[in-house]
Amino acid sequence: MTRDMDLIRLLMQRFVQDKPDCPEGYDKLIVAYHVQLLVEAGLIEAQVIKAPSPGKIKPVEWIFQRVTWDGHDFVSHVTEDTVWNRTKDHFRKQSVAWTIDLIMEFLKARARANLGL
Repeated sequence: MTRDMDLIRLLMQRFVQDKPDCPEGYDKLIVAYHVQLLVEAGLIEAQVIKAPSPGKIKPVEWIFQRVTWDGHDFVSHVTEDTVWNRTKDHFRKQSVAWTIDLIMEFLKARARANLGL
């Protein structure tokens, strides 16, 4: 399964609004996988329930607990659609795989530049 950064952004926006349910139109197993990624990235605390699947154990459900400090920082940087779209375009043009860490560094650098720091 591939990582969907737009889904990660959507989930984080929902979690800070205390909406931990599966977003409409998304497959629950795909969302559970992304919740697991968010836990691993340290953006949220959640219990991820896993179940056997042919040849592996997959995330199938989650119990959301809270957004971490880093999670709040991430959401504060990616809330605006314009900023998010510029960020995506930047990474696409550079042909660089984007990670949470790279996104945050990029957005922090842009914020510093906008502040004249």
